[in-house]
Parts: sequence; structure tokens; C-alpha cells
Amino acid sequence: MNIARTPYLKQASSSLRARVFGPALVLALVSFAFLACDVAQAASGTWTGGGSDGEWTNAGNWAGGTIPGVSSGVYSTDQATFNNTGTANLPVVINSGRVIYNVNFMGSAGSFTIGTTGGNALSLSHGAGIIIDVGLAGTGLTQTVNAPLTLQPVSATGIGVHGLANNSASATNTLVVGGAISSGTTSTTALLNLYGSNAGANNVSGSISDGAAAGGLKVFKDGTGTWTLSGANSFTRGVQIKAGTLNINSAQALGTGTLAVDYAQSFDNTSGSPVTLTTNNAQTWGG
Repeated sequence: MNIARTPYLKQASSSLRARVFGPALVLALVSFAFLACDVAQAASGTWTGGGSDGEWTNAGNWAGGTIPGVSSGVYSTDQATFNNTGTANLPVVINSGRVIYNVNFMGSAGSFTIGTTGGNALSLSHGAGIIIDVGLAGTGLTQTVNAPLTLQPVSATGIGVHGLANNSASATNTLVVGGAISSGTTSTTALLNLYGSNAGANNVSGSISDGAAAGGLKVFKDGTGTWTLSGANSFTRGVQIKAGTLNINSAQALGTGTLAVDYAQSFDNTSGSPVTLTTNNAQTWGG
């Protein structure tokens, strides 16, 4: 399959979270929401960057000394918020294992870099994500996550549902994920949703793999915005474009599963040269 630059098709409207994965998985998310209410929240934190270094576990880098996340396990309700210009000590160093719920960029946040591609992983709890909020105030900002991401399931026999989202109104504010993405241990499937309304150059360049998900990992593109897959991906459960535009910018961008393009959605290639897929992906159209 050779992908030159393709014309944009008419995009159907889409609510961002309500129809992320369809009725069955929405039910799973609702069930999870009730489960989460019974889990104690240890410590959500807001980054100030006031410490002597950029280490996540340096209490001086967080407002009130409250360090978000836990160092072990697979679940936390803690959220890490970046809403100011405390970017002196970057990158933010994941200096030990860290399990977190949402990582939020909002308000007056500057451009941040989280982790390094060869450094420690950031584990995202089931139902969690990395999010640029609609209220991000600046323009020309790039939020970069280079830490490897481990997508933790709800349990060793349950699904893992996670998201990368950019809802900034300015197309010049982008989310770039350069770290490898893989699932934690589960006997079933991991689900990664790329969503939001932002039309900028949001990009996952890190490799996406099944990791320890016996049922494989699947990628959904939802929301009216734009995302790009440009890594050497090996995930096996395929890609479904439910809304918006997905740029397919590498020969292995789609992993090895089926490419499903829902009615009136679009894909493109913005790499600057033709892309020939080497993964011989099956395709379904207009579902």
C-alpha cells in the first residue's frame, strides 16, 4: 500500500470521550469509574520546577512538596499537573519507577519534556492519559514525552484503556510522544486512543508494541483533530480511524493488524515523501 499525500475527507462530528471505543468499552470505562471511587488518592501534584534538579521525586519540584504517583504497583489515582513556566530543570527525570493517572498540561504551562527515551518508564493507570487541556494559554508550545510509557490494565485479566489527547485551540500547541509505548501484563487486550480537537502536528514517533498484552494492542483515532504515527510499530490488533485525520508517516506505522477507516474519516501522509507500508495490513472501509 503506497500512501502519497491524500485529500482530506469530510469529517463527522465526534464527542471526545463518550464514543471513544464504542458501547462495550464505554461500559467498561463506566464500571472502572465506579471502581476508581473506592481507591484512595495518595497525592496529586503540581510541578513548579523549584528543586535543585529535574528529578520527579524531588519534593522541591512540586507545589507543597507533594510528589504525585506511586513507585510500585499498577494503579494510582494521582494526577501530575504542569500549569506554569517552571521549565528551568528539564527534562523532568523519571528517576525511579512511577505509576500515575493523568499527566495534564494546562493554564500557563511552558514547553515541557518528560523523561528520556532510554530512561525509566512512566506507567499510566487504566483509564488514564496524557492530556493537553483546552485551557492551555500559550501558543507555539510543544509538550514532549520521551519517557517509555507502560499502559497498565485494570487487572492481569482485564483490559487497559488509555489516551493521548490534545484539546488546545491553537494548532501550534502540540503533543509529541517519543518514548516507546507498550502494555503491562494482561491476558486480554490493551487499547490506546489518540483523540482531541487539535489540528496540529501531534505525533507518536516512539515504537508501539503489544508489550505484555496477550490479546495485543489496538490503536483508535477519535476526535476531530489530527495525529501522526511515525514509529516502527509492531502492535498486532490494528488501527481504527473513528474520527478526524490520522497521518501514516512510516512503513510500519500501522503495526501488523487491520486498518479500519470509518465512514467519512481520513488518513494522510505528511512525511514529505511517499510511504510504502511493509506490513501488508488488511483494510476495511466505511464501517
